[in-house]
Amino acid sequence: MAIEKEIKDKREVQFCFEEGKKQKRAGNLTAARINFEGVIRLQPDHFAAYNNLGNIFQSLGKTEKAIACLQKASLIKPDNALIHHNLGQIWQLENKPQ
Repeated sequence: MAIEKEIKDKREVQFCFEEGKKQKRAGNLTAARINFEGVIRLQPDHFAAYNNLGNIFQSLGKTEKAIACLQKASLIKPDNALIHHNLGQIWQLENKPQ
């Protein structure tokens, strides 16, 4: 039973993540946000979902939420250059120290 739930959760994570990317590309940021938040609920260490969610919050002008998501992504995957690049862009735009 536990293995079946784990497999179902992994499939749901993958589906939500891919749907989130699709919605983000289409400019449907609310739908994308909901999908990435679903990924994080199911897999709290999914750094790419946090990264995408941070980008969405930045696009929506919610800078503090964007920074929080990107910092969480950075804690999960500290060697990911894209996350650091995204954080740097926000800090540069907001004129905030790292």
